[in-house]
Amino acid sequence: MVASKNDPVYIVTGAPGAGKTTALGALLRLRTDYIIVDGDWLLGAASDLAKASVRSDRSTWRPYRALWFEVLHAIARNGRTPVLFAAIDEGDVEELGDIAWCGGIAWLLLDCGDSVRRERLRRREGWSEAMIDDALADAAALRVAVQRRVDTGAQLPGQIAQAILSWLHGADVDGHAP
Repeated sequence: MVASKNDPVYIVTGAPGAGKTTALGALLRLRTDYIIVDGDWLLGAASDLAKASVRSDRSTWRPYRALWFEVLHAIARNGRTPVLFAAIDEGDVEELGDIAWCGGIAWLLLDCGDSVRRERLRRREGWSEAMIDDALADAAALRVAVQRRVDTGAQLPGQIAQAILSWLHGADVDGHAP
C-alpha cells in the first residue's frame, strides 16, 4: 500500500496476553502490502543501546516508543503504510509530541476475556500473579480507551488476521470515520 501524508499510522494494541504476536504472525502470512512490525522486535538491540532492559526499566519506555515512531516515519517516507503492533495507548503516543508526518492514528484493540488472558499469561515463563493482575488492569484501561476491537478469545488466528485486514481497509482515524 502506498502511503501519503494524509494516511494514518495504524496501531494494533492490546494488553499482554491479548494475542498480538499470534495475530501478527497470521497477518504476515497473508502477505499484504502493509509494512507490519511488532513493537517487541527491537527490544534486544534497544536494551543493549540503553544498557538497561527496555521491557522492565520504565525510564526507557518513552525513548523506545520514540524510536518506533521514527521507524514508522521511515516506512512512510518510503511510500509504504506502517502498522505497529504494540501494547501502547493514546497517552503513550501523546507524550511523543506532534506527529505531523501522518494523518492521525487509527487504533484497534485486540482483546479477550480476563479468564482467557489469565490462562494465557500463566503459561508464559516468568509471569507472576502480580504481573498478570497488572495485565488485567491494562486490559481494562484499554477497553475504555479504544472503541474498535477484535475478540481474540473467540476466533482462530486466521479469522483475527482477516478482521484486522478489514479494519485496515476502512479504519477510523482518531475515532472518526475516514
